[in-house]
Amino acid sequence: MSSTSPNQASKRKRAPGVDASNIIEGESRRAKRRKDGSPVKVSGSASSLGGEGEDEDVVVDDAEGGGVGVDEARRSASELGHQLLDALRKATSPSGTALATEFKKLPNKRQYPDYYELIKQPIAFDDIRAKLDAHRYASLEEVKADFDLCFRNAKKYNVKNSDIWNAARDLQRKMVATCKSLQPHMTGVHEDTPEADDDEDEDEDFVESPSKGDNEKRKAGRPPNLFKKYDARLTQLIEKTDSE
Repeated sequence: MSSTSPNQASKRKRAPGVDASNIIEGESRRAKRRKDGSPVKVSGSASSLGGEGEDEDVVVDDAEGGGVGVDEARRSASELGHQLLDALRKATSPSGTALATEFKKLPNKRQYPDYYELIKQPIAFDDIRAKLDAHRYASLEEVKADFDLCFRNAKKYNVKNSDIWNAARDLQRKMVATCKSLQPHMTGVHEDTPEADDDEDEDEDFVESPSKGDNEKRKAGRPPNLFKKYDARLTQLIEKTDSE
């Protein structure tokens, strides 16, 4: 049996031109290949290969993990927003009829093309729910603003005091009350009232659209009081012309 001197063993372990202090242990190599999504810690000896020579740990984020989390404000806004959405979906009229039925989805584009000509920012409950699920809102105020837009759109398109118009008004009131309950110190919630929106809606112009026999779904022409005003003025002009 042949014997090997310590000097000969040392020579076999070293390759020409390689500093043994820069060799990475096998465990470190396996750590760099981890696919479990956790950060990989590179030791100081590995960093020295890049010429830094620092004896500090470097944490490398996994590319697949992204390292991006949802901040607490958006998480809180989503939780409160879902509570508000649930309260509105469960709201009923004095007769027990669900108020939110017509607000769940947007109107069909083929059946109501004029809706999308009049309403520039269409939005429905399903759209708001999707944004809540994606943590798109930074505050409850932003959630409320989208619900306000939804109800204002309905009141703008539908005839005043129709079933859908009244449902939008009642849901706005429910929304304000719920926001006060969820966040008592919420900015601006006490000043917003559905009645103020009603006055603005009456002053807006309305677009004419072909009648489909469904007064609950559309506004056609201008409010009746304006028609009377124009008719009276036209009658005066005709009488004046005849007298001349």
